[in-house]
Amino acid sequence: MVGLDKTCLALNVSLRVAMCFKKFFFVAIILSFSYNSNAQILDSLKLALKAEPRVFVGFQNRNTFVNTRTIKLWGFVGGFDYDKKVKLYAGIYGFSGENVTLLKNRPEFEQDSVYRSLNTGNIAAGIEYTYFTQNRLSLSAPLQIGIGGLHYEYNAINFSKREKYTILPIEFGTNAYFKIVKYLGLKGGIGYRLIFGNKVAAKYSAPYYSLGLSLSAGQIYRDFKK
Repeated sequence: MVGLDKTCLALNVSLRVAMCFKKFFFVAIILSFSYNSNAQILDSLKLALKAEPRVFVGFQNRNTFVNTRTIKLWGFVGGFDYDKKVKLYAGIYGFSGENVTLLKNRPEFEQDSVYRSLNTGNIAAGIEYTYFTQNRLSLSAPLQIGIGGLHYEYNAINFSKREKYTILPIEFGTNAYFKIVKYLGLKGGIGYRLIFGNKVAAKYSAPYYSLGLSLSAGQIYRDFKK
């Protein structure tokens, strides 16, 4: 009973943390877009897209929640940057690492316990709009839509089974970037990863957050080339 109580307590705390992130995210989105009207945003987008684009590539590392656990969501992206105002990009994303032992198995499992692992991956296309810039601080709003798969693998003695589900993730949020020096800055963000699919895939919808240093490799390359 003690173990069960601890598990229930951990589940309750994790769910509360997830809900807090979700509420904070929606408040941040409302506040951030209060800086610009819809007409101003459209005019700003049109003007930025007339500029000559610069190619950029980068890695993304975010934290999201999977069954009350925090798991790293990785990504590799590349695209075009228009006047440091609008980014159009495509990327590959995924996470793995949720490994559990199922003590209460489904009817088709004859084993007493089955080891289950999970991984997921998807491709996505996105846009990121910088809606606020002042001194060293800039705020942006990314939106991306993807398609991919979620994979379960079950293993036990003399037993192995795989399951695959199609997922359609939509991610939206807000990012903040603070420039420390010319090539280095502090970047953080919050958002929500909404996954469409069957009920198995949909339960992995969750908030995400990130915080870390950002290195402008593209700017270093351009300056070195000059």
